[in-house]
Amino acid sequence: MTPEPMPAHLRPMGSLPQPLGWPRTPLQGSPVFLDLWHGFFGKGLRRRVIETQGPDAARLDLVSDLARRRLALGTRFQFCPADLPLVANPERRLIPLRQLSCPMSLEAGNLRGNLQMAAGADPQRAIAGLAEALAQNGGWDYLALPVPRSETARWRAAAGDRGMPMILRPTGRTFHACIGAQANWERLRSACSHNERKNERRALRRAAEADLRLTVHEGDAAVAALPLLRWLADRSTKALRPSDAPVQVPYSARQEAFLRSAIQLPGYSGVLIAAENAAGLLAATLWLKRGNEILGLITFHIEAARPLSPGLLLMRESFLWAEAKGVERLDFNATDPLYRAYSDVTEAWFDLLLFPTGISGRMLHRLACARDPGIGLSAASAP
Repeated sequence: MTPEPMPAHLRPMGSLPQPLGWPRTPLQGSPVFLDLWHGFFGKGLRRRVIETQGPDAARLDLVSDLARRRLALGTRFQFCPADLPLVANPERRLIPLRQLSCPMSLEAGNLRGNLQMAAGADPQRAIAGLAEALAQNGGWDYLALPVPRSETARWRAAAGDRGMPMILRPTGRTFHACIGAQANWERLRSACSHNERKNERRALRRAAEADLRLTVHEGDAAVAALPLLRWLADRSTKALRPSDAPVQVPYSARQEAFLRSAIQLPGYSGVLIAAENAAGLLAATLWLKRGNEILGLITFHIEAARPLSPGLLLMRESFLWAEAKGVERLDFNATDPLYRAYSDVTEAWFDLLLFPTGISGRMLHRLACARDPGIGLSAASAP
């Protein structure tokens, strides 16, 4: 009797295409991480995997949801039902549509998707294979996919060759990272502007005057130190954000449990860096580590820490720790312009709306374009 094949999302990582490096992160694209995400945020969602084989093999882990959408089909972070309470004035959706999207949520902080390709795959052929697989698989009305600028033209070509209507919309989000040989604080600092180096000297002077201590908690120690984040979160500037903010992500018990589980996944660990002095705890940041890469998860500081530039000091300590440990890639997983000066790579992200071939796909595309045409409706206007 021939055994049934293992479900795609449960296959070991070695049998799958490997997650792309920058602008994506293998820390968020592995099946073990996606399984964890579904356990916390995937209630009511159907898992779908679009996968191709061969030298240009590629894979997209997706979720399917029957969502009521306005005709513009804008998401505003609403990729899964778990995000609805976090978005002010969420859409009152009118049309029930079968939406495909990546397993993403605000509390998980994984807003860049999980596209994977085989080592050595040609990106254009790999994406074309995924588009063909999507075209051949029914049961969906549109796909909402986060796409980096560097891949927009490839998706446009793949969709155009198959007669699949698409819309490309800017998100306003640009992610930052420092990778490879550049993950060295002194080398990076020497390339900074005079004002940026001046800011560092000022921050170090004020930290010394305040007798600030930076402590790194790794592995099991990071798990044990997680209550520090809860204490800071309840007193942080984020907790004091005005109630009319368009998106609010309070540090919930679910998010806390998710982060605790994430840094204990097989092959993963946590790195928590805390800043404190005689007055008490002032700031902390949490990283997710696998191999020679760390990914930023969450940072908190209290208002009293603001004059000490806690973000800069925590980042500097992260670089120094990473260099001592042989970590070569620091993915800030953040869009704050603060990180641009300390990054050697940045990438703007877009929302790609892809529609199936046929009358219903063309109709939805026209209706959505009438309300928000986005950019890049022709090859000539590609970003």
